[in-house]
Amino acid sequence: MGSRKRELHAMLSHWLAQKKTTEREHEEADEEFKKWFRRARLALDQGEADLARSAKTAADEAHTRRHRAAARLAQIEDEVQRVRELAAQPDTELFEEARRRAEHAIAEFRKLGVDGRFAALDDAARAADEAGGALLLVLLLRHEDDARAVGAGLVVERR
Repeated sequence: MGSRKRELHAMLSHWLAQKKTTEREHEEADEEFKKWFRRARLALDQGEADLARSAKTAADEAHTRRHRAAARLAQIEDEVQRVRELAAQPDTELFEEARRRAEHAIAEFRKLGVDGRFAALDDAARAADEAGGALLLVLLLRHEDDARAVGAGLVVERR
């Protein structure tokens, strides 16, 4: 796994752990709100105004915690989505290196006078570039006269 992938994996793991913790906090605050709200209603039904006010204050505090947790969950979801979008983007440095290697290989093939046989290579490289996606080409040409091998490999992952 490349350093970029490791970094994105670590970021995603962090945000997913934060999401789980915040979901638990939200659920706990929700349960506490419901509990204090029931107590406030019960106290009002029994004519205990002081107890009802205290229970309402506790319910309001739980409601505030629940609201804050919900807002954090929305922020965390945004971060998770951002990291996933970053992971879906091709690694530009790898793509540029692959393009350079392919262009070099094409130039070498043309020097050997075989550019007609590899015309599809230009089309494939252009299509992969436009799609921003995957292209795997391994070229190997063996020149008959001096048994020289000219090769280049191009690997770009689609995520």
